[in-house]
Parts: sequence; structure tokens; C-alpha cells
Amino acid sequence: STIQFLERHKIEENLFIYMRRTGYAWAFPLGDHLWHVGAGEKSPARALELLQIFRKKYGFKEKNKVCSCMGKVRLLPPSKCKPFLDGNIVGVGEAIGCVSGFGEGNIPSLRSAKILYECLKENRLNEYENRIIKEFKWIENEHKLVKQLQAGKKLTALHLLSKVILTEAKRTVRPSLDALKYLIKYLVDVDLR
Repeated sequence: STIQFLERHKIEENLFIYMRRTGYAWAFPLGDHLWHVGAGEKSPARALELLQIFRKKYGFKEKNKVCSCMGKVRLLPPSKCKPFLDGNIVGVGEAIGCVSGFGEGNIPSLRSAKILYECLKENRLNEYENRIIKEFKWIENEHKLVKQLQAGKKLTALHLLSKVILTEAKRTVRPSLDALKYLIKYLVDVDLR
């Protein structure tokens, strides 16, 4: 289950992530002090609990909510959501797995819509599935990382972490040194001070 909020915060823009074995909480900036804040866990109650821990740790106060929603997580990358085309129906965005393993769905959804538009404009709808898979290869790695973390396979997750961090640094904003230390500490259970 997920709980998500659009909130206003005067916090320096960065990616904030808090993980535990069965779920994670996040906050990422949208600009103009607007943030997407949420958590995904096995149940709504556990997601709320995780989000409270996250809020306390990073200072995201609850009073600044603009809107909210709850839902179920379908944590599948595009390669596991085929077919994207069925007759005259075309899947796009979250419906075909264009969602980051960390919950980001808006930008990948818009990008998938642009790919669909390009395929239609070029009269190459038959290439849509392959273009989506190629464009969103990074989502595959994020989903693998989350799956390994949830399974408690920390060494495998540590191996995937570098790929995910490099990709995220190119795609969005650089994760803070504190966030990286926390992830590595979580994965190897050592103090990095």
C-alpha cells in the first residue's frame, strides 16, 4: 500500500529516502517549495508508521499537505507489463510499469506518452514496446534493488546501488552524502562516521 502527499516545505531540494526491509518512504522536490512525500509498505497502517518515522528523521512536518491519496503498489517494471498494445488499446505511463522503484511516476509517465506520440507521428507503433523497454532500462535496476532490499539480500542490493545512484544523479538531483552513507550503512551494517 502507498500513501502519498503533495506538500509545501522550505527544505533544501534533494532526494530523501528512508528504507526498511518491507518498505520505504520518500520525498522528492517538484520546485517552488512543493514536494512529493510518501511511503510504501505491506499495509496502510505500516505505511503510515513508516512515514511518521521518515517525517521525524528529515523534518517534513505533516501540517503542510496540499493533497493526498492512497493506493496499492504494483511494483513491476515495463518488461513485466507486456503487452503494451492490444487491438486499438495502448498502455502508457504507470499502466505499463513506467514508475520508478522509489515511487516516481509522473515524469516517466509523461516520457512514455511522448514516446507513444513519436511512434504514432512516425507511423511506427510497432516499435513502441521496444522503445519503452530501452528508455526505461533504469527502472529495471531500481526495481531489482528494491526487491533485493525487501528480500534482505544486502550484498546483491549493494552491487545494484551504484548503478541506481549513477542513474539517479543523471536523471534528477544528486543524492546527499548523508543519504548515501545511510544507504551503505543499511546495506553493510557498519558505522561510516
